[in-house]
Amino acid sequence: MVRNENVAWNERKCNFEPPGADEKSSVTEEMKGKAVIFVTAFLFSTPSSSHARNTYTMNRNISLIVCTLFVNVTLIFAQPEISSHSSTQRQPKGGPRGGRVTSIADATKDPAAVQRLALSHRNLSTLSDSVGLFVNLVELDLSGNPITELPQELAKCTKLVKVNLAQTKITSIPTVLKSLPALTSLNLTGTPLAALDARAFDGLTRLKELYLDGTKLTTLPQSLGSALSLTMLSASANALTEVPAWIGNLRQLRMLRLSNNNITVIPASFGNLHMLTDLDVANNNLKAIPDTVYHLPALRSINVSGNTLQKLPEYLNSQELRELRADSCGLTVIPPSIGNLKNLAFLSVSNNGLKTIPEEIERCQSLTRLDLSDNPLEGLPIRSLAKLQGLAELRIVQRNPSLDREPQQKPEGRPKPKK
Repeated sequence: MVRNENVAWNERKCNFEPPGADEKSSVTEEMKGKAVIFVTAFLFSTPSSSHARNTYTMNRNISLIVCTLFVNVTLIFAQPEISSHSSTQRQPKGGPRGGRVTSIADATKDPAAVQRLALSHRNLSTLSDSVGLFVNLVELDLSGNPITELPQELAKCTKLVKVNLAQTKITSIPTVLKSLPALTSLNLTGTPLAALDARAFDGLTRLKELYLDGTKLTTLPQSLGSALSLTMLSASANALTEVPAWIGNLRQLRMLRLSNNNITVIPASFGNLHMLTDLDVANNNLKAIPDTVYHLPALRSINVSGNTLQKLPEYLNSQELRELRADSCGLTVIPPSIGNLKNLAFLSVSNNGLKTIPEEIERCQSLTRLDLSDNPLEGLPIRSLAKLQGLAELRIVQRNPSLDREPQQKPEGRPKPKK
């Protein structure tokens, strides 16, 4: 899922501590050479059925962990990013070491030596005109500041490649950015853009990466159709209702993220995106995905979860597809052609209406993770699943309907003595 996830983890507020080196070593040795399949099955025909718990076991040197009332949770303790000025590169005396500075004081010692200026979350409301002195600046990070505009002096930074304006107060595309001949990456995530002029991106034809997540956009400006160098476009968590047909002009596009919008239709021009490897259109109002999308020659990952698709294409034959997510889509069947996906490593179809999966799944020999949880499964092709030599994780967790009911309150008072 890929999605825009700017989540700050405050370890000081947690009582958990990551395992020490000795623990990690012992766990690694214990699990070495084993594949673990997480299987939890609550397959209920009726609440009183004698087969209320069915656990499928594959005896192929695979450790089976049966989880009944617990959720498997992996806690990943992220290491905080540490800004360091140290570097093995030699810099001019008195100048910043490593070419990256995080304070104006360091930067002004030798502006020409500065390549990266990191000023995020400094409560800056304006950027001084002196920024034009940093003629060798390559990367500028102003994220998390209440800045509303950029000075025209920034145009002197002709080597500037990457600009991060995420979570600022910018309401339109600064015109000075169009004077930067080397600019290839622009991050506007979380800025209050809302509505942009159709020509907002005129002059930014060299852009390769553009992040517009959480900007309340209702449409994508038409001028983006001329940004033919774009390889990454992320516009998740907005109010988009459609994908314009000009998206097919962006033939260098490799990653397209449009999740959490109100998109109802995918245009046929998607078929022109022959270099697209990663597509995320989860949590929209899509009722269908054109078959041509699944057949894009370079596509490796697609997420269509949270749409009312009801079915997948009858014919699937992508030789590059590694990851297919179609959770909560109202699916009732998986087509037998799923077996054509020779390189599929992860298939997630949880929270649908599936009663079984086709035996052809056995041909997906690259499959390592399969999530079938929260489906009304009535049976599984165990022999076919047993042939998946690389399968390391199988989830078939189902909710026990009897657990959803309110427990009956016992009458108060002492029980009557038996006669």
